[in-house]
Amino acid sequence: MTSGIHKSNGVNDSPNPWLFRTGLGLAILIPLMSLPMPFFWDSILLGSEVGQHFFNNGLGAWILPTELDSGHPPGFGWYLAVWWKFLGLSLPVAHLAMMPVLILIWLGFYRILILFMPGKSNFMAHGLAALLLLMEPTFIAQAIHIGPDLMLLALYLWAVISIIEHRNWLLTALLFAMGMVSLRGCFSVAALWFTHLGWLFIQEKESKTAGQLSGSEKGLSIRSFLTSATLLPYAIATAGIMGWFAWHAHQTGWFLVNSASSWSSSQQFPGVIGMARNLGLIVWRMLDFGRLVLWIPGLFWFVSWLVKANKNSQESGMIMIFIVPLFILSLAFLPFSNPIAHRYYLIVFVLAIPWFAYRIQLLEGTRQRFFIIAAIGMLGFGHRWIYPDKVAQGWDASLAHLPFFSLMSEAWSEIPNPDLVYTEFPLYKPMQSIRPGSHQERLSFRKAEGDWLQYDYILYSNIINDIDGTTYDQITTTWPMQKEWEQGKIFIRLYRKPGIAPIELKEKESE
Repeated sequence: MTSGIHKSNGVNDSPNPWLFRTGLGLAILIPLMSLPMPFFWDSILLGSEVGQHFFNNGLGAWILPTELDSGHPPGFGWYLAVWWKFLGLSLPVAHLAMMPVLILIWLGFYRILILFMPGKSNFMAHGLAALLLLMEPTFIAQAIHIGPDLMLLALYLWAVISIIEHRNWLLTALLFAMGMVSLRGCFSVAALWFTHLGWLFIQEKESKTAGQLSGSEKGLSIRSFLTSATLLPYAIATAGIMGWFAWHAHQTGWFLVNSASSWSSSQQFPGVIGMARNLGLIVWRMLDFGRLVLWIPGLFWFVSWLVKANKNSQESGMIMIFIVPLFILSLAFLPFSNPIAHRYYLIVFVLAIPWFAYRIQLLEGTRQRFFIIAAIGMLGFGHRWIYPDKVAQGWDASLAHLPFFSLMSEAWSEIPNPDLVYTEFPLYKPMQSIRPGSHQERLSFRKAEGDWLQYDYILYSNIINDIDGTTYDQITTTWPMQKEWEQGKIFIRLYRKPGIAPIELKEKESE
């Protein structure tokens, strides 16, 4: 196993061009296979609705209306709007817009594999890493949808490569773009600053070990990072990002948190108990959907690396590029009451894969085969991982939600009076939000505000996370269920208040 970092200039210098072409083909194929998939979960707001705001009001309309302005820079919605301006407002065009993003992700991921594990001796690790990427539940769930975290991942991967290959101007552009995609992009800029510093430390240590630095030169590379043009990408990008926030605050009258918005409650300090709960959620996210098969052994591997006296730069670099964002992002999320979603750690999940593949490759034959089978099996099973109703689940973090779309179409077509039926996110979103360009003009279901028990008809699904346990128990145990649409473990149910006449449903059209 080579201990250094590969310095060549092209992606095709790998001994495994078949893997490169296969991954590239999948990056093109996945968006094409996903063309019918509607916008889902938070991508409805951050992608579809913000994008349609730019489409309808012009690409220069960077100040969003209050009902859309969550405090995130709206760069991702702007990106979709550019595609819609040229090719027309439609759901398939939005999926096509994700094709360059997925291609960049694969090229960046592949490049990182080659940089840290060059040579034919690492052929197995390359293939295993690619397979783990394809099986990673949150990555593949995001890959078939249209959301900003996928774009953030693409930008972050190439920012890491720019650090390794000293491409400062490219790094500057990537940092600014990340900051304009979302608030998590801003935190990611900070993570990259510490990653860059750590990378210089690893390189300096490697040079000292090789005897390439004199005593007077020790620490020179890190000092130069803090005092020379190497720091410029972060200074320039941060100035640009803060300039946008200052302009936004001047136009709206608020900075980061709008107390009048529906998001204000999730942007509050949760207290010590809430921070402890957030820490538990972060650990849960790391292990969820089968990832425990990698992250629990990974903890032991990390400790064994930590106590090792002589650390090679190869493994140190692979660990650093995911440990730093894990630590920085967690620090950023802990002091807020906002629920911590799996996709917030998409960068960490993906950047940890090369190291997992490297470590698995070091195992002897029988243990290695057993571990690979267990990893693939657990990650595959993760897509069928569905918690009981009262446990909120990251529905956009695995493929478990896929039956929901056909069930929703059936409920939509069979309930003739949607204005009588109340529900929660995402079931109340109008067709134009989940399928841009749709000619369906029928009303959507109505949002249940306050006490659900005040309404006559409730449409409930286990896709819904926003219902308190007491209300759930009362509705599911005392309200008659008029109709259930179910596939596997995903369901949508129409309940009516006791004593209220049933809604006359349309007959399901024969296929």
